Amino acid sequence: MNRGRWTFVLLGVLGFSSAAQAQFTYNEQFVGPEAGIFFPQSQALKDALGDSWASFGVGQTKYYGYGTRRRPTKSWSAVSKRANGNHVFALSASYGYVFPLSNPDDGPMPFFAVRGGASYIDYGIGPSESRLSGKRLGMNANAEFGVVFNSRFSMSARYDVYPEHDGISFNGLTLEARYGIVRF
Repeated sequence: MNRGRWTFVLLGVLGFSSAAQAQFTYNEQFVGPEAGIFFPQSQALKDALGDSWASFGVGQTKYYGYGTRRRPTKSWSAVSKRANGNHVFALSASYGYVFPLSNPDDGPMPFFAVRGGASYIDYGIGPSESRLSGKRLGMNANAEFGVVFNSRFSMSARYDVYPEHDGISFNGLTLEARYGIVRF
């Protein structure tokens, strides 16, 4: 957990330091490393796997250089944790709209997004005699607020809502930072 916090802080410092030098280019997309922390809502998940889950991966950073007009957006998210014989893997793919909240020429660009789509959840929680487990398809809805500091670096807070399975809520908040390295 401590390593995840330091990675998140380091990425934040890099983004803030480069924001003043940003040259915004409209419609740029990058792929690069991302680090985040997921906070599950369910007490059952917290008891089995912990209050917060660090994550590292590869993600997409997109600069929404559209002025202040809403635009369609797609997103995918994966959350995974294993501990003490328990596991959860939740994957979502969603589509919706992003709403830039400032003019991109003004510097860092805050945005808000709302999306809905499909989800896949693989879970196994509890001791063998009363274990709750399954592999389920369902729906996902999410809302995200973030800031793109330059065309490559972004930080965001995203809340995901999943269906309940076996009385367990898989909803939660993710704080995430991304830095784009490869442009496409």
